[in-house]
Amino acid sequence: MQAKQLVITFLLLVVTFGCNQPFDPKGPIDQQMIVYSVLSTDRDVQYVSVDLSYMPSGSNPLTYSSDKALKDVFVTLRESRNMYQMRDTTLARPDTNWYKFPLHLYALYPFAVCQGQTYEIVVQSLSMGVVSATVVIPGKPLLDIPGTTTFILIEPFSHLPEEKIRFPATLSTEAKAYLVRLTITYDVLKGTDWVEETVELPIATADTNAYSLEHPIYPQVAPSPASGQLDVTYSNGYLQNIIKDVTTVKYKSNRLVYKWIVFSLVQFEQNLFNYYKMVREYRDPRSVRLDRPLYSEINGGIGFVGAYSADSLVYLLPTNFGGNR
Repeated sequence: MQAKQLVITFLLLVVTFGCNQPFDPKGPIDQQMIVYSVLSTDRDVQYVSVDLSYMPSGSNPLTYSSDKALKDVFVTLRESRNMYQMRDTTLARPDTNWYKFPLHLYALYPFAVCQGQTYEIVVQSLSMGVVSATVVIPGKPLLDIPGTTTFILIEPFSHLPEEKIRFPATLSTEAKAYLVRLTITYDVLKGTDWVEETVELPIATADTNAYSLEHPIYPQVAPSPASGQLDVTYSNGYLQNIIKDVTTVKYKSNRLVYKWIVFSLVQFEQNLFNYYKMVREYRDPRSVRLDRPLYSEINGGIGFVGAYSADSLVYLLPTNFGGNR
């Protein structure tokens, strides 16, 4: 009986004093370099950001608004036997609701990455050491416009709405995912100024039988097929209804000149596609998560370095295109 009382007393003491012990679920921070960059072929400037990891005082990371850019660094971009030093620069931040200071970046300008080429980003810091990352730009794809497609593009209203606008393509072997777009560009006279505008064609809508433009569905990023072969198709009915909407509803009394139709293809390499999948899978509206996954392709640090290549086919529309006035 006495033994039982001693055990109960001991447990009560443990519980009583244990509840008063402070507990910090965050723990100490292991400070590291954070490197972020996306190289691309559709611009003549490349950027790299270098920051330090941080721990907010509370549980909400949005309360931390200090500048954590690491500035004692030397950033280089290497390709084959060439090495380029990236310059320290600042850019205006598009959104200053959280951070009030400008973006601190390292830029290389003018510089356009080449398709099929391998690039290495090396970041050397006096205080944090050296980190690096390597990425391969997807190579040149093969794009084509079949004769049946050109006939529809020239005179869409001379063809049935259900006829298909086809764009066959062969992806690069380095492309692990892709995104396509089909757009029509026109000039509209507003007052005394000609203004260029572009509209994207959907692949489906809420009413596919009537090719309605309400609730449009556009192509999304998709994994590359094993064969590397694509046959992207759009319905002519959507092209017809877009022209009708622009010509008879949106600008029924303005001067209009339809200029060209562009089929665009963006190829994602492995790093960028992995990052895209990670963000999409963990931010779905039906899941509640207590953690956030950490994605890193950086040797010696954390962060992300990826790349994409952009290509397009431009079809110039004739001067007598239906809708011009």
